[in-house]
Amino acid sequence: MNLRALRVAPLALSLALASVAAFADGVPIPAPGDSGKVEAHLLDAKTADTFLKPGDFLLKIYGGKTHMTGLKQLQAVQIAAQKLMKKMGKLRGDAAWKRADPEIVHGGIYVGGGTMAEADAPGIIQQSLDESTTFRFYVYRMKDEALRSRAVEIAKRWANGRMKYLPPVTVVGSSSFGPHARAETLEYVRAAETAGGPPEKSRMFCIQFMVAVYQAAVGSLQLAQNPHLGAGDLRMPYALEHQGTNLTPAHLDGILREAVEGGRDRAWEYVGVIAVK
Repeated sequence: MNLRALRVAPLALSLALASVAAFADGVPIPAPGDSGKVEAHLLDAKTADTFLKPGDFLLKIYGGKTHMTGLKQLQAVQIAAQKLMKKMGKLRGDAAWKRADPEIVHGGIYVGGGTMAEADAPGIIQQSLDESTTFRFYVYRMKDEALRSRAVEIAKRWANGRMKYLPPVTVVGSSSFGPHARAETLEYVRAAETAGGPPEKSRMFCIQFMVAVYQAAVGSLQLAQNPHLGAGDLRMPYALEHQGTNLTPAHLDGILREAVEGGRDRAWEYVGVIAVK
């Protein structure tokens, strides 16, 4: 997409940045650990477009069948670590961690046609939802269609396999949107039109990729309006005002829950649970 064309989308930008102190309406989000107690929308790659929309965030819930040796054990360790992080977050009064489901183990961006852009073992790629048969996902949606479309363009452009998979073993720092996070986000914004993603990044993990894509989408609107945009000028909605490099899958779930349930960010909505059959 030509960045000049983005100058005509100020309404999309203003909606993405808006927030209200109101409780969520629509579909209630299951309590952490209760996803299996609600009716899921059954789908596969062929039927996915009947429920999902391109640009949806898909957060994978622990429990599906996998043929990868040792993956279940690794996910069990991941969940234990996220449970500990949640306890520590609650002690700090972190609203997002209080809401987080520690059984979220992965995530990706739905790009349409039964395909998800994600960071998987081969790298940052696009692959069929049928690769996740028997798994369940929470679905969160950016309400603004123009921003979703922009994010899908970027996700497809970046997910060509150039960047490799980064195991999220270094997710221990702060996710606050400070100077380092802003500088990193500006890299993403400037690379929105670059095939294979930001040249400075050779690897990403799942949540880092998801957040980076949407930060690039929102930031590219601002860059189109201000070619001299600096890191300190960036404005993001609450759910994207975080450093994805330091977010776990559970933490992103908690941030989205806080955005929707806590009324921190009206740019997002919770759609439901899907089960890939």
